[in-house]
Amino acid sequence: MLEKPALVIRRGLPDWRIFDPDSGEMLGVARPRRTAGLVGIGWLGRSSVTVFEAGDEPLVMTVRRLWGFSRRWEVCDADDHRIAILHRESISDPSGYVWAFVEAANDEIRFRGTDREFAHGRKTAEAIHLKFGPEIQSNPLTKMSVLGAVLIRAE
Repeated sequence: MLEKPALVIRRGLPDWRIFDPDSGEMLGVARPRRTAGLVGIGWLGRSSVTVFEAGDEPLVMTVRRLWGFSRRWEVCDADDHRIAILHRESISDPSGYVWAFVEAANDEIRFRGTDREFAHGRKTAEAIHLKFGPEIQSNPLTKMSVLGAVLIRAE
């Protein structure tokens, strides 16, 4: 899935399906969920989105809110290593270095560095169309971070 230059994310119930925009082939599935908090109190729980490849569904990544009221989310790879922190307006690496700014207006979202655009997303009534920039085509961890930011905005 992350080797593709673009993705289409279609919301279904209860999961989102991820497709190749050129072939229409389903590439993966994203499953949002909410875990119970302390003593089973739901509003203290953590929201998360788990992304799997299509087929036998190997885990690709997990995106989860850091804690109940936090506006920050972490993106973890399949081995549960943190690869990024998502903020409403930016993406940072695990040490806190901001490498991308998130600009959202109307039905568009852009992920920009200081001198380049990493990705561009467009929301329609049926789906979210996400296109990765040439600089990140060979970087699956960066693509995971951008995909995670799109998924939490779609939640």
